[in-house]
Amino acid sequence: MTDEPKMPATVAAFLDSPAVRTAVEALLAMEAGALPPGLEWDELDTYYLARGGAELTRHDMAHFLRLLWRTIWGRRLGPHWRPAPLEELVDEEYAVTPEVIWAEKSFTTYHYQEPYVLYTDVRLGPSALSIAFSIEDDDADETLIERHFPPFRWSAPGSREWSGWLVLQVPCEPRGTLPPLAILVEAAAAAYAAAEEAVAAHRLR
Repeated sequence: MTDEPKMPATVAAFLDSPAVRTAVEALLAMEAGALPPGLEWDELDTYYLARGGAELTRHDMAHFLRLLWRTIWGRRLGPHWRPAPLEELVDEEYAVTPEVIWAEKSFTTYHYQEPYVLYTDVRLGPSALSIAFSIEDDDADETLIERHFPPFRWSAPGSREWSGWLVLQVPCEPRGTLPPLAILVEAAAAAYAAAEEAVAAHRLR
């Protein structure tokens, strides 16, 4: 049985309510060193509380996506896959900082088994939870699995979304809730097995 992380109330409200999403996004779009134009003194306390709630939502989202990634992908990575240094991920603007995670609503990272690189991702939206992976030969700039791999679908390079990834999207019903994570954990295990097989086959070429 999958030990499922509990969705924070802030994240649930953000995903469930279009009005909450609009308000939170507007508050976070305001520069930290500025105040909304026309704000009056008697509105300042309300603004501070609202801005604090929006910031909490952003950080709760980052932590929750990290927990989802660890539950779905992270616990099954073998020791022969070396995690990319956090400094490298930050420099390359992968979704590991709260700001980038918030912008993409995803947690994205990669692991090395030189010269191979395994990319993994978890993305959460109001209506779906998605996971994705890609296995590549970094030296040859070659993707090792470029086909549909049920339950994952292949999104070819140049696609509007998920370009170059294998993606599984599971609906969130009702909105603001999670689908059963066991489905995604099982799919991630199959993805790992396929990546290992692809690496083994590629080494024999």
